[in-house]
Amino acid sequence: MNSPLLKSFAAAGLALALGACASITGGQTRATSYELEAIHAGLTQDEVRRIAGTPSNYTSSPRTGQTEWSYSFTDEWGYQSEFTVDFDASGIVAEALADRTH
Repeated sequence: MNSPLLKSFAAAGLALALGACASITGGQTRATSYELEAIHAGLTQDEVRRIAGTPSNYTSSPRTGQTEWSYSFTDEWGYQSEFTVDFDASGIVAEALADRTH
């Protein structure tokens, strides 16, 4: 890696990779706790995304096909909270619940 051009490409690639990782998990959701309360069993992933936007974090199980979306938000009393939405294998909400994190 003696070439300045090669070093520049390597640095640019590293910066792009780190930037992509940073965007995978977001901060707080744009949705309020009142909007999140509208999420319930039976909704589709598209309906949840319309209500709450992109999740802060998500996990999926290839074995079961189930997916979990998490949204970080501040509740109406000012506490940091997390709203978790569990989807079944067909992408339908099976359970949704909020929990204070601090």
